[in-house]
Amino acid sequence: IKRTGAHPFQLKISDFVLVVKADKDTVWVKGRYEPSSESRLHYFTYLARPDINCLFHAHDFLVLKSAARFKEVAYLKHFSYGTMESARAVARAAKKHDYIVQKNHGVIALGKNIKTALDIIIKYHEKFKSIA
Repeated sequence: IKRTGAHPFQLKISDFVLVVKADKDTVWVKGRYEPSSESRLHYFTYLARPDINCLFHAHDFLVLKSAARFKEVAYLKHFSYGTMESARAVARAAKKHDYIVQKNHGVIALGKNIKTALDIIIKYHEKFKSIA
């Protein structure tokens, strides 16, 4: 996961940390920086989906404004950022879905690799753009 404060369009390898364990109180990492506040969301989703190797969490405002109307995506209520409640809800939804929308927050795409997860992000962005 990227470190706290790293700009998504200027990432370097050193901007990533490996989350090795997490619970409600602590996130254990390998790397030199503090991880993103969403570390628990990533950690518990990877535990729920051992078949994936990539999780993208983006803030696609086009999707967020109309996703509640579509049953083909997992649509979760709003949770406070970085909470166990949010992490657990996303991990539960990830067991059945590769694309998850969290109300007023963001989207999550899951894939076996970077290309697969990115293709899912683009697919839904384009789909929602065509109906916006």
